[in-house]
Amino acid sequence: MARHWFELDSDRLIATGVAVGPIIGAQHGAAVAAVVARAVDAVPSPVPMDIVRLTIDLSRRVPMGVTETRVNVRRAGERVQVVEVTLLVDGVECGRSEGMRMRRAAIIDPAEIRPDVPPVFDRSTHLPQSPWGDSEFMESMDITFEHYGSGRAAYWLRLSDHMVAGETMTPATRAAAVADVVLTGGKTYPNNASLNADLTLSMHRLPVGEWFRIDAMVRANPGGWGTSVGTLADLQGDFGYVTKSVLYDEPLPGSHY
Repeated sequence: MARHWFELDSDRLIATGVAVGPIIGAQHGAAVAAVVARAVDAVPSPVPMDIVRLTIDLSRRVPMGVTETRVNVRRAGERVQVVEVTLLVDGVECGRSEGMRMRRAAIIDPAEIRPDVPPVFDRSTHLPQSPWGDSEFMESMDITFEHYGSGRAAYWLRLSDHMVAGETMTPATRAAAVADVVLTGGKTYPNNASLNADLTLSMHRLPVGEWFRIDAMVRANPGGWGTSVGTLADLQGDFGYVTKSVLYDEPLPGSHY
């Protein structure tokens, strides 16, 4: 039976135990990214618009609790719209983000678009088990790895739980949740914990279907910080890219790093 990350209370979201991330008492970044995308998607627009970019900046860990978003349309054009999102939990600000939407219209002849190259999804060739440990939130995903190691990984996942009970996630919201699952550190630096302080998702089209493929790489320097980059695809081909700024530190007591 599908679970859900949040209970809906008017326009507020109450985080359930499913939404907890690798740090006990804090929401998983994928749940947070979905909250931001959901808020941007819900903003009225003068014409049909799609999210093309999300930039999420967190000023602190996002605790479990009553989660709210305050939106401000900074640019209210008929072709491009920019929405600022302030994220609060129990009334305390946890971060500010920005979403860009562009109008949707029949402008480019589909025959002129370079055709996508569908990736091969052959689960029989994948690793026999996930290199990642189990956690409450990761059980929200059916995940299978093509390869993993030396700071690189390619894997497929499908969201098996709901964000909000009875509510269907938009393609952009699902893409935002998946974007946060782009490799951050994992076992690349086994003696260190890793934390992405931001996330930027850029898409040239919205994803189609349930399955997502992530091709990711992390790089770092001895100073304890680096970057994570990933390409997102569905069964039709690539649709977007992700970058994260990553901080490395000593493992935290009580965490699932």
